[in-house]
Amino acid sequence: MKDRKLAIIAGQEEQLLHFVQMIFHWSKQLSVFTNGLLVSKVIKPVLEKHEVKLFERKIKTIENDTQQCTIHLINGQKEVIDGGFLMPELKPNLNFAKDLSLELNDRGRIYTDEFGHTSHRNIYATGDINTTFAEQLVHAASSGSKVAAGIVREIASSNFDFQTK
Repeated sequence: MKDRKLAIIAGQEEQLLHFVQMIFHWSKQLSVFTNGLLVSKVIKPVLEKHEVKLFERKIKTIENDTQQCTIHLINGQKEVIDGGFLMPELKPNLNFAKDLSLELNDRGRIYTDEFGHTSHRNIYATGDINTTFAEQLVHAASSGSKVAAGIVREIASSNFDFQTK
């Protein structure tokens, strides 16, 4: 898909410029479809500067054949593309954290220290619910391993006293 007409369909502004930047290095022929989301005045000039087309109307249909797709908007506009990306909305369900009155970080995730301790003495958090970067399986697994090692260390040290009589 390098140097082809590509589209990004995004339903949220968070991380939009990052996502556009990552795709833009493959192709400068880029269109962003927000499916009705109105993009902020901070983002629009950046897209314009890089000649990224912006479509803020709702998508009516997407037709495809073996070579191309046509995105039809509710206002009658259409754009033919060679391929595209759906920008994921990375948002874990944290209703239980609110019920437990756990402190949240600046990204709305559960606040923890480096070993997964939350604001509650006996509750630990790991994976995507406390991440500040890159919601990916490899990061979640690494985080889980680190927190598990910390918990085992705490249990072991509570059962083994170094002090002598």
